[in-house]
Amino acid sequence: MSVTLSPVAPRDLKAELAARPDAVVLDVRTPGEFETEHIAGSYNVPLDLLQEHADEVAARLDGTAVLVCQSGSRAGTAQDRLAQAGFTSARVLQGGISAYAEAGGEVVRSGNRWSMDRQVRMTAGSIALVGAVASQVGSKRFGLIPAAIGAGLSFSAVSNTCAMASVLAKMPWNRPAQERSAGDVIGRIPTGAGKRSCPVMWIVLALALVVGLLLGLMGGGGSILMVPLLTYVAGLEPKQAIAGSLFVVGVTSLVSVLLHSRHGTVRWRTGLIFGAASMVGALLGGVVGGFLPGTLLLIAFAVMMLFTAWAMIRPKKTQPAAAPSVEASAAVEPRRHPLGKILLEGVVVGFVTGIVGAGGGFLVVPALVLLGGLPMSAAVGTSLLVIAMKSFAGLGGYLTSVTLPWDLLLWVTGVAVVGALIGVPLMKRVPEKALKKGFGWFVLAMGLVILVRELIGLLV
Repeated sequence: MSVTLSPVAPRDLKAELAARPDAVVLDVRTPGEFETEHIAGSYNVPLDLLQEHADEVAARLDGTAVLVCQSGSRAGTAQDRLAQAGFTSARVLQGGISAYAEAGGEVVRSGNRWSMDRQVRMTAGSIALVGAVASQVGSKRFGLIPAAIGAGLSFSAVSNTCAMASVLAKMPWNRPAQERSAGDVIGRIPTGAGKRSCPVMWIVLALALVVGLLLGLMGGGGSILMVPLLTYVAGLEPKQAIAGSLFVVGVTSLVSVLLHSRHGTVRWRTGLIFGAASMVGALLGGVVGGFLPGTLLLIAFAVMMLFTAWAMIRPKKTQPAAAPSVEASAAVEPRRHPLGKILLEGVVVGFVTGIVGAGGGFLVVPALVLLGGLPMSAAVGTSLLVIAMKSFAGLGGYLTSVTLPWDLLLWVTGVAVVGALIGVPLMKRVPEKALKKGFGWFVLAMGLVILVRELIGLLV
């Protein structure tokens, strides 16, 4: 079984370790390489040992783990082996330990032993050189030696293995000063590593309840909280947080739709047309988002939060007294649905939601009022149908490149659904204007914090 997970950028891993010092980093290089240079707080589990005892290593891991080597090749092999053992949440550090050090990550160094990649290049080059020289001064058959080396390196690249590295790893200079048994090496990995502490988990669940309440009350807005919740509180990487947000919001919105339908506030035809167009855009956005850097996604998300806050805070233009309300207009003279505009905006809104995991409600509700001619109450109920459809489509796009911690997401989703069940009945009792303005200022503050934090991270 092979898995495809987005590699972890060195800067993202640095930020993750700063936020969660207990995050698990497994270094799969030789013990000698590890002694020379390693990421602070990482655990050394050599690749050959991991391959032999993958089931035991997988049993000790929980949540996510980051695999590290010199370039990423050995870490990729370890990732596939752990997946075969049932652990599919291992991620690979992009560029290896050297890239992490260049990004300013904390690295512990001692000695000047060469890295395995450098040893392989030196050994292969030396043998090839000796063979080439020998073919010129002696038998031409010595020319087969460089050819064999070239064939071996080509096979190594295709198969993502390296027999020479395996041999060199057993050399005395690559052995640790003190040999450790497999049980000792595996035993150093914290049991249940990656599990969130009880206080953190309670905070995550409490905020998930707020997300559900906002979705039930306003037909949107709650999703704008879910990504920062999963990123900065639950400790997920940005792509996982965005994909997880799409799942939570999708399920919660679907439950809210069923509740709103009992009150007759869902316009199924308009919602299905808009939702179908949004699904196309969301699927495309999810696929594209899976290949974008996590930092870029968070910056885009922060910008989306600022737009959301502005839409909620800005004063509404008052209509002349003689002008009929939207509800009255719709009741007296039903509007013709401009199908082209609805489809176009549906695709655009879906694409935005698919990439950043939010931005649906505050865009969908006005579109349904202005383009679809729906009264506000019906627009709120119908928007939830659209949000559910495009959230699941965006999730499908992200699942092509991201693996999710389903245990955490199921808990968060369950609590968010409870919040929605509470929020829908409260819709008519809570002053919508005051709620939106207060929430808008909160989102504005959060958006500015995230934007500043990520921009500083790019500059540091």
